[in-house]
Amino acid sequence: MPTAFLAGEPKGKGRPRSTVVRGRPDLPGPRCPWCSGHLAISHYTPADTEEAERRIAHQVGTLMRGRGPIQLAEVRITSVSRRPLRLFRKKDPIGLMLAGVKPDADNVGKLVLDGLQRCRHCGETKRRCRCPGQALPVIQDDQRVARLYVERYYSEIEDRRTQTGKPPRTIIAVDDLEGPGANRRSRTRR
Repeated sequence: MPTAFLAGEPKGKGRPRSTVVRGRPDLPGPRCPWCSGHLAISHYTPADTEEAERRIAHQVGTLMRGRGPIQLAEVRITSVSRRPLRLFRKKDPIGLMLAGVKPDADNVGKLVLDGLQRCRHCGETKRRCRCPGQALPVIQDDQRVARLYVERYYSEIEDRRTQTGKPPRTIIAVDDLEGPGANRRSRTRR
């Protein structure tokens, strides 16, 4: 099971953004009353979300060199956030502690799944990939994920007096449920 470690604060999938583009007189549709050009709506993903998806594609992709896309996958995501200062009290546990704050678990899962669908080499989406041959993602589509586990924790305490904890990180483990060497028992219902 390839496991990737991403340093830094865990991030959730950002909301898609839209903007109105003016000016193109050759487009059909409603005209802008100020510039006499046509209006168009452009949709895009925020830049920090795109960069996080590229990092995921690169980190997991380097672990899977020489292998094709996974056909049926199990993805385990563990996000460890920085522990807030109010949780360095003596009664708080020293080890990992379950977290219930942002980013939401489903947004962390969406970000990782979208990152696993990007090209391993350049980190671009399938449409924008210019790699020779074809884009080679870790998984072709997020429909290929049979199991998805997302766990969120606060980091471990290193020293209570200085209120320092271990650095935040995201751990991603991807397992092939159908490929060579796969655990055949894992496909049966429990």
